[in-house]
Amino acid sequence: MQGIQRTFFSAELVSTLPDGLLKQLVADLQGEVALTLIVTIRHWASFLPSRYGKNCERRDSQMYARYLERVSDPSLQHKDFSFDQVLETLHGAVADTRALSFDNAVLDGGIVDAMRSAAEFPRDLADELTHTQTRVNVSKPWETTELKRILNGIAADLLKLPQDDLFNAIATGEKCERQFDFDLGRVPTDLREDLKAEIRRFESPIPAVPHATRRVEERLSSEFAHLFRNRNLAGGLVAHQAKVPDHPGTAGFPRCCP
Repeated sequence: MQGIQRTFFSAELVSTLPDGLLKQLVADLQGEVALTLIVTIRHWASFLPSRYGKNCERRDSQMYARYLERVSDPSLQHKDFSFDQVLETLHGAVADTRALSFDNAVLDGGIVDAMRSAAEFPRDLADELTHTQTRVNVSKPWETTELKRILNGIAADLLKLPQDDLFNAIATGEKCERQFDFDLGRVPTDLREDLKAEIRRFESPIPAVPHATRRVEERLSSEFAHLFRNRNLAGGLVAHQAKVPDHPGTAGFPRCCP
């Protein structure tokens, strides 16, 4: 790495690695470079619907209410919910771990500038990145996600595979062996629109975020506040400010068609 002063890369996967793999990755890198981890934490109210929708687009079939019930179970310590455990694991592996509140960053110059500041890059770099940035992984319309969720349930049953294997893999740090990623573009337009119309008949309001977030936020505030680079003392470490999705990608429809 001669001649390279600093390298920045983004990999959400790092936050879901089990302890053993994370320590192996750190050990492989630390012999060559000084490591800094920057962890961006987004409030549950907008993060959980987004994460749930992505899981349903790829593999899972559980309804959103069931997802909330399972992800907030304290005995599971799921990485989608237990941000305190994520920070504890990462900080244990890399001493120079820095945390950002996504929602506080949105209110104060944007996430790109917050990341630049935390990484101690020059300000003009943020201007260049912001000028050229494009959004990726934009959430799909909720009816599309819901249709994929139902297809995932049917496919898992037919193939005799476990349901919600992506959710389980994130919980355990193991690999999801089979993702479906259905291409709805291959479904005839009339049929696809008829299915979405049927799904809309089962539309239901988005459930509230579980109160268990208070337990996690209390621990973040008491044990990890010093890691946050953009604290909002009035609103908290991960105070929610971003827009909550209108729908979480579930219409209260059964897992498989009757």
